[in-house]
This record gives sequence, C-alpha cells and structure tokens, in this order.
Amino acid sequence: FGDRHGIEHVLLNFISNASKFSDKNSTIRINISCNSQLDENHMNIRSIKFSVIDQGIGIPIEHQSKLFSKYMQIDANKNQAGKGTGVGLAICKEIISLHGGTVGCNSKVKSIDNEEGGSEFYFIIHFELPHEDEMKRYLDTQPINDRKINKRLKRRSQIVNSRILIVDDYNDGRDQLKKLCIGLGFDVTTADSADECIQLIHRFAIHHYNVIIIDNILRGKNGVNTIPYIRDIGFTGIIIGLTGYVFHDDVHDFKNSGADVVFTKPLVVHDIINYLASVCVE
Repeated sequence: FGDRHGIEHVLLNFISNASKFSDKNSTIRINISCNSQLDENHMNIRSIKFSVIDQGIGIPIEHQSKLFSKYMQIDANKNQAGKGTGVGLAICKEIISLHGGTVGCNSKVKSIDNEEGGSEFYFIIHFELPHEDEMKRYLDTQPINDRKINKRLKRRSQIVNSRILIVDDYNDGRDQLKKLCIGLGFDVTTADSADECIQLIHRFAIHHYNVIIIDNILRGKNGVNTIPYIRDIGFTGIIIGLTGYVFHDDVHDFKNSGADVVFTKPLVVHDIINYLASVCVE
C-alpha cells in the first residue's frame, strides 16, 4: 500500500527544484517508466521510475552524492541556488526509503564551452500486485503471531457479524484495503469522505460496525477531526487511523482524538492482519 501524498510531495519537490534552476523558456520533462517481474512467491513485483529532467545549470559531480543529505545546499554564488533550509531532498529520500525505494540524480554542468547541461532527479518504488487467487493464497499462508488466531483466520467463517467501514478518498488505496478485509472474511462498507462516513453510521444502529478504518486526508473534514464526533455519538468499536505524514504529529493527534491504533503509510499488510485478527476473531 503506497502513500499517495508522500509520493506527490517528492515529485512536486523535484519539479519545483527543476523550475527554480532552469531558464525561463527551457523545457522540463517528466518521465514515468514501469517494468514488472514475478518473485519466488509468484508475486507480481512492479517497479516504477519517476524522473524529472531539466535543462538547468547542472550540479558539479563532487556535490551529487551529498544532495540527499540534511542541510546540504550547493554554493549559491557559483550555481545560483535559491534560498531554502536544505532539508527538502533529505525528506524526499526518507519518504521513498519508507516505500523500500531509492532516489538519485544524474547531472551535467552547463558552461560556456558546453551549452547543454541539466539534471535528472529520479526515484524508483516497488509495488506488489498479486492476482486475486494469489492474494487469497498469500493471506492464507502468512504467519500470524498467535497460532490460535492463525487457525481461526484460515477458517474465515469463524469471523461472524464483523463489519468494517473503510473511509478513504483515494480509490486505489480504499479498494486494496477492501479486498484485504473481504479476503479475511469481513463484511466491508466504504466511504470516500467524513460526511459519508457519518451518514452511514447514522443510517444503521450505532454499533452496526465493529471497526472503522479512517484516513486522515479526506475531502472536507479530516480523519482526526471526525473521530471525536464518532465517539461523541456513542460509537465504542475499534477505530484505526491511517496517515502518511510521518514527519508531522498525525499519530499523536489520532490517538488523542480517540483512535485505538494508528498505522503509517506505506502500510505493512502483516501488521493490519495481525491487529484485525487480535480484535475481531472470537
């Protein structure tokens, strides 16, 4: 499960830097390439490379290896670098590292003798895209911490009357979570906003849902501000918060708002399975 907002942050940072260090009428290109292969577990591993390529001033080779270090800035007098804290690229590296990916740069300095210069900043991330039968086989064979829970998870009929409401405005992420929960035997409902979430809770009995999984970034009211209202109207079930902002106080804010547990993106499937099993299996 990738963090859409984190990936967008990195891409926008690269584009902003390319624009800052390029001439007004020069071209900035964005390339996206993809390849896939099966690993030893027959999981479809897809690698996606995002590249931002400019025709700017370029970066000396002796500085390129330090670009993604904290507080590293190129000499402004020599390279016309803009103002900043020097932590932007370091944060980008951290976000991509959390996805198990890599970042890099290729650059050639523009000079009087060499009119052509510019830089390519890129990052590569990897996703597992199993087919439905592979997903079922994957879920059925993953080790669960408690042997009793593992046995009951394999007998999904043991999960009775367990209903989950997933609230996320990102379609792909919401659909992946839905498939995961259905594969475990849960009855799943989805919503794409805080307003729809509240409407669904009011439509049924207050304890209709056993678990609510809610992302913080939503259209309108966010997840942190929605949870206190859900608690105030009497919901006593499990609330799971999701956040991709690992450099902010979302985890702390979620817990203070009434969430039982918070998972950060990219999500670790094992952790979610183990937690749901521990709170929902009789």
